[in-house]
Amino acid sequence: DPDWDLLKIPSVVDKLFQLSKHFDLIQQVQPKSVVQLADCLALIRPQKRFILKYYLQDPVRYRLDLYKQDKDTGYGFKKAHAIAYALVIVLQLHLIKAGII
Repeated sequence: DPDWDLLKIPSVVDKLFQLSKHFDLIQQVQPKSVVQLADCLALIRPQKRFILKYYLQDPVRYRLDLYKQDKDTGYGFKKAHAIAYALVIVLQLHLIKAGII
């Protein structure tokens, strides 16, 4: 696992793929796993941002809603994509910790 505490540092989050402008959300969710980080990636989507307040109360219950396709717009963010993106961010965190980036 990466050093999840790095996500508490604004300058670190600024360097991260997809999350650079979402420090506030990262601070609210405080991800400590790849799945929670993937959820953050889903939550930053404009069509899913409204779920944040519910997700913070019960992440397991509302996780399914993050990855459902919207019936009206057809928009959906696939969980597989979210996990893949989260793994890229985990790699970035390891590289930042090692002083490589």
